[in-house]
Amino acid sequence: MREVLLKVDEIIKQYNESNNFSPTELSDMMRQLSTNLYFLESHRVNYYKLFHEQVRTLKNQGWSINAAENEAEVKIPELYELRRKMTQANKVFEGMRSHLSQLKIEMQNMDLHV
Repeated sequence: MREVLLKVDEIIKQYNESNNFSPTELSDMMRQLSTNLYFLESHRVNYYKLFHEQVRTLKNQGWSINAAENEAEVKIPELYELRRKMTQANKVFEGMRSHLSQLKIEMQNMDLHV
């Protein structure tokens, strides 16, 4: 999971550090980001299962549902981390998509004026 998170971070840093991408380069970055998000989703599903098993165990021990969920959040912090980072990475992906659309429009406009 850490390796995939590092790859996502690298892609986002690369996107953030430059504004001079060809549509092909940007498409490749989007492909890499989306496939890494897919792999992170499988990790998130596994941590989600662990989280609910922990909640169920604590609930069976007499904990209230709120207390059990809070304790499970502490014992399985990876779920929270994945939720937050995946949400933000998806927002970056949407920004990349908008950027790609803008690049395509600019290229079409340049072709019309030539």
